[in-house]
Amino acid sequence: MKTILENIIITEKSSAMIDSNKYTFKVNPNVNKIQIKQFFLEKYNVKVAKVNIVKIKGKIKRRGKVLGRTQDKTKAIVTLQADQNLDDLKGIFN
Repeated sequence: MKTILENIIITEKSSAMIDSNKYTFKVNPNVNKIQIKQFFLEKYNVKVAKVNIVKIKGKIKRRGKVLGRTQDKTKAIVTLQADQNLDDLKGIFN
């Protein structure tokens, strides 16, 4: 089974979005919204209202004469239903 969640993204903006029940994660680029929604239902037993996915292109970097690119990243913003919350993750964001 492939990993779905890679990291939690902790920024000032993502910490502020917790009040509106939105959590931000770095996810595997090959997963889709349905797989993320099912993962949260199975692992954390919470109902997800919607999932937004943001694909971030890698930056072009130069090392001497050689051009290269950093890896592409995928970010998922998971919105939980109003009566649901992830109490174990709220401590990480605060």
